[in-house]
Amino acid sequence: MLDKTSIFKLNQLCRSHGWEVIFNPLSIVGNSSGNEEVELTHEGHLLGKARLQNLDPSKKAELGTVKEIVELYLQPKLYRQYLEAQEGAAIHQIAEARNFRLADLDMDADGEKALEDKVMNHVFIMMKGSHYPDKKFADDVHELTKNWAFIEQGGMSIDSAEELIKMGPVTWYIPEPTAKDLAVVQSYLDRKADINEWATIVMGKPALDIQTNFSFQPVDLRLFPVQPGLRRDVIRLLLGVS
Repeated sequence: MLDKTSIFKLNQLCRSHGWEVIFNPLSIVGNSSGNEEVELTHEGHLLGKARLQNLDPSKKAELGTVKEIVELYLQPKLYRQYLEAQEGAAIHQIAEARNFRLADLDMDADGEKALEDKVMNHVFIMMKGSHYPDKKFADDVHELTKNWAFIEQGGMSIDSAEELIKMGPVTWYIPEPTAKDLAVVQSYLDRKADINEWATIVMGKPALDIQTNFSFQPVDLRLFPVQPGLRRDVIRLLLGVS
């Protein structure tokens, strides 16, 4: 289940446009009068549905914008939950095969979830959009994070996770990630328990011929609102900042 804070933050923004979000994971919601649905999918898999309830009839024209905000915010979170469910099923199969209980494993579930939330708020893989250039998205992310430095691919070289950890809260913009860049990012994420001040990583979608272990749903820049103020509100949601 998504945590209540996620839905609360999303609803704060959607209510300002006359709509309320009622989220139903992996369920079919009746489409009654005054309601609309948003299907949240990944590669044909239904991750969940959100019902949008019209609170202000005078703002029905803003439905399209609200649907895009809901998809942008909820889809990556649901995709992560989908992957966690797949991984959890595999762990249970292994546990049963080896005849021990999961409770016997020393697993700090709450601590691990907090770290994964940090990753979700600090690593963005972009799917390019026509009206919202990826460099502008990276600039907006950097401004809202208030990171102390903006490091762009082709400028300063970052050769290891250790370097990135020492830099602390910086924005690393990698529009065309190479295999080396991705190896540094993966190593950085592998050491997430050691990170006190997080970097924010904004990267383009890796080329098909580069093998990665990333399991992030890309941020689809095509879905971002055209209005600059509303775009920044959506980024704040994704970053988990006020």
